[in-house]
Amino acid sequence: MRKQNNKTQAEIAKLLSITSAGYNNYEKKKTEPSIDILVKLADYYNVTLDYLVGREFNNEFGYLNDKEKKLVSMFRQMNNDNQLTLFAEAKGILISQK
Repeated sequence: MRKQNNKTQAEIAKLLSITSAGYNNYEKKKTEPSIDILVKLADYYNVTLDYLVGREFNNEFGYLNDKEKKLVSMFRQMNNDNQLTLFAEAKGILISQK
């Protein structure tokens, strides 16, 4: 998610009040982040802890596949105006399919 949001390890480390080396260890899976760190990351990226740690989640639509997860991730990164534009475009695509 860090790369998707064009953030450096140093920027995220600063956000978490840890060293860049400490954050690097998380990405290289040398150490595991504490629950406090995971909560900060989930809040920062506006995702659930389950999503952050790669767990599938179940909702009224069932399980999300990888394409759906990617779409949701991109959608969450958009501002409100772009989200509304995406809805309009998707509706147009669905209508043209019929």
